[in-house]
Amino acid sequence: MELTREDRERIYLEEVERREVSRKLDAADRARATFAERPRSVSRAVTLLLVATGVGVIRLVVEGPAGRLPGIVRDYGANERFEWLVDPTFLAAGVFSSALGLFVICKIRDGRNWARLTMLALVVSETPAALGALSGWVTAGRASPLPGLGQFVLAIVAFVYLFRRDASPWFQRRGVA
Repeated sequence: MELTREDRERIYLEEVERREVSRKLDAADRARATFAERPRSVSRAVTLLLVATGVGVIRLVVEGPAGRLPGIVRDYGANERFEWLVDPTFLAAGVFSSALGLFVICKIRDGRNWARLTMLALVVSETPAALGALSGWVTAGRASPLPGLGQFVLAIVAFVYLFRRDASPWFQRRGVA
């Protein structure tokens, strides 16, 4: 059985329409897949923020509440060891601030815009302390300002990644959902 010219045209038009619909669906699927993937800059920022938090926890343990090296390190054999570790106020503040930082970083990883802005406010509020650490370094007994400065620089670089052109739309879309 041979097809008529009208049947061939009809079949051709149906095939063209089917391909057009399929292409539109594929574009929508690609857009959804792209939306679901976290941009590389956000992943890098989260990694940098986690490293900065780790440096902060290590600084708290090593330097203590006064920002000074423990006597065992400073005086080569003094009896003063990590006595400040039993200070409940210092421990509570350290655990709370570290847990809050980790919570906000996890929410940044999940794409919450409020978390990105909250972390920005926290870093901006600690800027005077980071700059003060540089000036206080010259006083006797102070630990090196390099870990604190490194922690601050890591946070700044992380924010450069978080507010890049490819990351901002992802946060805006994720914040609505």
